[in-house]
Amino acid sequence: MGATQGLSEEWCGARSGCIHAIDPPNTPVTMYTTRWCGDCRSARRVLAEHGIAYTEINIDHDAEGREIVKRINRGNRSVPTIVFPSGAVLVEPSPPELEARLREEGLLG
Repeated sequence: MGATQGLSEEWCGARSGCIHAIDPPNTPVTMYTTRWCGDCRSARRVLAEHGIAYTEINIDHDAEGREIVKRINRGNRSVPTIVFPSGAVLVEPSPPELEARLREEGLLG
């Protein structure tokens, strides 16, 4: 699966932009990361603690993913950039911000 599968070219916002999904991926959440990113480790931990399935795309190794992140973040490679089923995006969220968004998405009880 390519990093752009299921995503249109409609982007907006800086820190909390949006992407309009036209063919959702097989998991409810897509997270763009790097291996060295501390905030990425934190987001992985939150998702794992709550049993949330997600697709992870390492932008150090995936050029398409890197371009998506740069578009969402106005040219910056900010990670984690997390895309939700509604099209909402969180960039570098704190654990409470991520959990709140998961609740809003109906992914947490």
